[in-house]
Amino acid sequence: MGNAGLICFPKTSNVDELGTKLNGANTQKQCLSQENIYVALFNFTSNYEAELSFSCGEQLELLSISDGSWWKVRSLLTNKIGYIPNNYVEKYDYLKKYDWYTGVMGRSSANLALLSNGSAGSFLVRKSTSKPGDYTLSLHNETSLKHYHIKKTKNCTFYILKEEFSNLPSLVEHYKKVSGGLPRTLKDACLQKKLWDIPHNKITLTKKHLGKGNFGIVLEGRLFSSFNVAVKVLKTDNCKMKETKFLIEANNMKELSHKNLIHCYGVCYFDSYVYIVLELALHGALHKFLQTSTGQNLTLHDLVYIATQISSGMTYLGQIRLLHRDIAARNMLVASKMVIKIGDFGLSQYLPLGVNEFYEEGSETRFAIKWAAPETIIEKKFSLKSEVWSFGVVLFEIFTKGLAPYPGMNNHEALEFVSNGGRMDKSNIPEKIYMTMLSCWDVVPAKRPSMEKLKQFLIEYFR
Repeated sequence: MGNAGLICFPKTSNVDELGTKLNGANTQKQCLSQENIYVALFNFTSNYEAELSFSCGEQLELLSISDGSWWKVRSLLTNKIGYIPNNYVEKYDYLKKYDWYTGVMGRSSANLALLSNGSAGSFLVRKSTSKPGDYTLSLHNETSLKHYHIKKTKNCTFYILKEEFSNLPSLVEHYKKVSGGLPRTLKDACLQKKLWDIPHNKITLTKKHLGKGNFGIVLEGRLFSSFNVAVKVLKTDNCKMKETKFLIEANNMKELSHKNLIHCYGVCYFDSYVYIVLELALHGALHKFLQTSTGQNLTLHDLVYIATQISSGMTYLGQIRLLHRDIAARNMLVASKMVIKIGDFGLSQYLPLGVNEFYEEGSETRFAIKWAAPETIIEKKFSLKSEVWSFGVVLFEIFTKGLAPYPGMNNHEALEFVSNGGRMDKSNIPEKIYMTMLSCWDVVPAKRPSMEKLKQFLIEYFR
């Protein structure tokens, strides 16, 4: 398999070419054809004659669904037909090239984007979360924010009030010129920049305690009086060293952009306090979620899905050479619809470029013994492979539905157990998962699998 850890984007404009070929057909046929176009996320090499090989970025037309996981498709590049695993592709979205288009976004996130980055006339078009498949126009109207459902006819034309348009770009261009029943014309696309320096009067803290990070407590709060957020609070006590370490966490999160990482909105300074304002994950820490009745009733498919999301986030971190250094289920947060977000970057550190692929800390280094690799405990060395060891422990937590690692052992006993070659028992963990966990716990770092391979294993688990 090729570079399966990397998400790629279309290399050609085959969908546009397809549209040209369909000019003689009716509008509905063209719309339906474009809705059936998918783009490959990874390379795929067929194992059987009926399967279709394709490359990352190749565009494919869906012809039929044989079962839940295998689809019959036609390549728009080679015109060949065959079966493919559906988790290797995602729906092609021609709107991604427009700066006003955000993809899937809820109303509260749209409000936050408009309030923090927009001005009167700023707008964005988003995929609706309440009505999947539909679109919404969100508009900053100076004193208020407006949201308009963009309706689609049976002939696949789009409209807000009465006038119909063949596509969304045409609709947007029209309302840039005339208001046409909207409170004002559309002006500039609301570019989603990070807030970063947030005024103190825009944040309201509640008394709800969410947890404790490496450098501060975490409280629930409100941003712009409208949006629930998590606020990590540090009382500096005029200690510049403490403040600097706290802000390193925020700075490391500043440019992160991945659906399985907690989003950092920015920082705020107030008297002797520093706040880091973060995305709020509604269901809290993964290890506690797994112990609830909902967590205990999760299926094997659900657990693999959780593990796959974490591996996806960790693969991204590896690609940008950021070591989290505290990978554990307690730092995996559960958002709505069981989306998993990696959080608490308080110990994170970028891996220096060079021959030695590890980061070495001093004797005062903090880490969790039961999640740490042997070379981390003994030599204070951190690397992408020590992250893999920790991920193996997280797999144990996930597939035992919240059981603490090394049951019945304290830190000293667990360390001695691992140093003598011991590894946690299989328990009720599926055989393939357990063997993968053991590979993560190889005493030789170089023999551990990469996060890319672990992610691919989980993606293909039910194949």
